Amino acid sequence: MQKILRIQIIILLLSGAAAGIGNVETILGNGPAPADKIDEKAKAIYDAGVAAVQKLKSLEVVTQTKIEGPDPSMLPPGFGEKFRVMIEFVEGRTKTEMHFRVEQLKDGYPVSALTVAGSKSMLVDFAEKTFVEGGQDPFAIAGPAFQAFPSWVIEQRMAALDPAGPVQHKIVSATFVGTETVDDLECDIVKVVRMVRMGGVAVVGGETVERLDDNSVEDIRVNETIWFARVDALPRRTLMAFEGDRQGMAAMTQTTSAMKVDPKFDASVFAVAAPEGFRKTEPKEGGSIMAGHGPGLSVKVGDPAPNFSLTGIDGKEVSLASLKGKVVLLDFWATWCMPCKASMPLIQKIHDDYKDKDVAVFGINTFEKREGAGKKFMEEKKYTYGCLLKGDDLARACGVTGIPALIVIGKDGKVVFAETGLSDQSGGSLRAKIDAALAK
Repeated sequence: MQKILRIQIIILLLSGAAAGIGNVETILGNGPAPADKIDEKAKAIYDAGVAAVQKLKSLEVVTQTKIEGPDPSMLPPGFGEKFRVMIEFVEGRTKTEMHFRVEQLKDGYPVSALTVAGSKSMLVDFAEKTFVEGGQDPFAIAGPAFQAFPSWVIEQRMAALDPAGPVQHKIVSATFVGTETVDDLECDIVKVVRMVRMGGVAVVGGETVERLDDNSVEDIRVNETIWFARVDALPRRTLMAFEGDRQGMAAMTQTTSAMKVDPKFDASVFAVAAPEGFRKTEPKEGGSIMAGHGPGLSVKVGDPAPNFSLTGIDGKEVSLASLKGKVVLLDFWATWCMPCKASMPLIQKIHDDYKDKDVAVFGINTFEKREGAGKKFMEEKKYTYGCLLKGDDLARACGVTGIPALIVIGKDGKVVFAETGLSDQSGGSLRAKIDAALAK
């Protein structure tokens, strides 16, 4: 589970929302990025922060995360609210075990709580008096809680434990910006530029983490501005943004307060148990981290699929009418969307497995800002399933506001599956929908 946590958090940070944003330099407010240079003072402050994180035995903190740029309506419900996070680092055989509890707060009181310990997880809704069990994959039930984790802290902790892991980074620039008071603490502000190499990963069967092919590996230049408290060297605010032509990526700021370092937690804090009298429910569709980048699609199961006629990267026209009698999988994606690209090897695998059956698989290149980017990417990565270009009108007709978005259309032209994101990263539930549609 801990490996899944690290991977999913980094995917969140590098995914952003599907809306376009202003220029990153404008959001950062620092003008053009300076030439790469590592200032010794800045690097020493940064390294002290990393060392402080690696010594943590436990942590309690209130976090609030905000994204600059996207239309607020495109963000998941609960995004931007305050959460109390309690983490306990457990020394186990692999030294990577972590227990945590995330409480969504309203007026200072928890309205829901996600608890994870070992292979068990549970989300409790105190207002509705319900609970959901998540097993080994807490992000299948996390809902808005995924935003709450003190991401830089967890990333540094996990990166130190697995330097050769799927997410690797190298600092290429470090600059001391100045000082500022955050949460009544004097903080040193350091701006860091990192080259982050994202390796292709997939989560299969709970704890199994498999590396995919090189098609989803990408180097990204990441700007981080971090406010390190002088009292303990730990960050009290982090701002992350991206350099280059990465439309749709958002600048994300996370502020912490009420931080307690190495608190002693009672064992009941991380007990995965339903409160007495609470009713068990099933996970909500789109509750996972990968499915949490936008509200549900307007097209629903049982609706007739919107008609379309689009041109493929091969120059041929494809219409819904031409696909009558086939089961159709549509994957709305863009080249700037990291979760989209992370899921594409799975889409390719589904295409390969069903190519001799009445199934048509198409990527719908959507919200693309660079002419020819979709075609170039498909050809460079050697994906062989169909790709239809300029899918914005079709996306709007389906109510797509966050990507990736997946729609399965039955032989009769009606929708049998519609989801924002990829909640089941093994592809099992998607295959089940395709198989059921084929059997009709």
